[in-house]
Amino acid sequence: MIHVEEARKICLSQRLELQTESLSIEEAQGRFLAKDLTAELPHPFFDVSAVDGYAFRAAEQDSELKVIGEVPAGSLYESEIPHNCCVRIFTGATVPKDCDTVIMQEFSERNGDHVSFNKQQNQGANIRKSGGQIRPGDIIFKKGERINASALGLLRSLGIHVVSVYRKIRINCIVTGSEFANSIAELEEGKIFDSNGLSLEAEFRDWPCEFNYQLCQDDLDSLSEMVKELSEQSDLLILTGGVSVGDYDFSRAALEANNFDVLFHKVKQKPGKPLLLARQAECVAFGLPGNPRSVLISLELYIKDWMKVNLGANPRKWIMLPLKEKHKRRGDRAELLSATYEDDGLKLNEHQASHMLQSLARADYLIHFQENKSLFRAGDLVECLDLRNGS
Repeated sequence: MIHVEEARKICLSQRLELQTESLSIEEAQGRFLAKDLTAELPHPFFDVSAVDGYAFRAAEQDSELKVIGEVPAGSLYESEIPHNCCVRIFTGATVPKDCDTVIMQEFSERNGDHVSFNKQQNQGANIRKSGGQIRPGDIIFKKGERINASALGLLRSLGIHVVSVYRKIRINCIVTGSEFANSIAELEEGKIFDSNGLSLEAEFRDWPCEFNYQLCQDDLDSLSEMVKELSEQSDLLILTGGVSVGDYDFSRAALEANNFDVLFHKVKQKPGKPLLLARQAECVAFGLPGNPRSVLISLELYIKDWMKVNLGANPRKWIMLPLKEKHKRRGDRAELLSATYEDDGLKLNEHQASHMLQSLARADYLIHFQENKSLFRAGDLVECLDLRNGS
């Protein structure tokens, strides 16, 4: 058995050569950039008024100024502005070249075509300078950054219409087991409903991937044939169940029958001890335990960060947060427990057995209680992953 950190290291070292594609920004939301994105234009494009008010020369603000025109957003005032004159200006409008300051209309007193101010303004006040946010040649977003709604708005404001992104990861999942029911009536025969396929499908909806899952009986020939077929069309192959050492556990054998090299099998952790990682050419395969909570913890701890590094991003790092109450780790394996954060620390959730999903449904963090320490006291700092930032 290997330790959690070693398993994560091996997992994150399995890089694929994902191709890239050019997409319009409307199609690119949620995708990961395949190269740095550099600005060709400044932002703002020109000096812009940040408020509705008056534009003038700061040196003349103590005098009553004559208002000689106005500048609404989307227009220019190209005439020369004589001394002791100003223009009415609106938010987003271009500041005339002869003006160096803008004052809010709330601090002005208008008298016909003249205006005076009841507040002193520093030169440059209320002006968003050209290039103040971004200058030509600046890197707007780096390779591996994900395009969210705010990023889309910025790209559009810079006149960028097409970006280069990594193509979607092709994921196929095989949920193994002969115990799954198709109806409530079958529950009386000792069967259960599968939750792993649907949970994984839901988890991957927010990722740039193509995800499909199907069930397979506990039969080596059937599973081997399914692995053969799906591995040829997958970047990532996930098998849930059948990864332990029982008489009906065939996941490892089915992978090896299809020339997958097993990189590790069994990790010193609870839950998820039987975790398996294998690879065949450009397909990486994870064999996950069948218990639902083990499946989702393995997803958080290994698969999501594997996806991140293959999409050019950085994996999540452990963060250190204090415990709210003491915890005694049992056995010789690391424990992975979910928690919520309260005012003064992490509070462990209830119902953390490997088949229970309730604790994860309400979790903010996944705590890694390392195996080199058994007693953790209130206030002790512990390693954890932020589950709210998994994608």
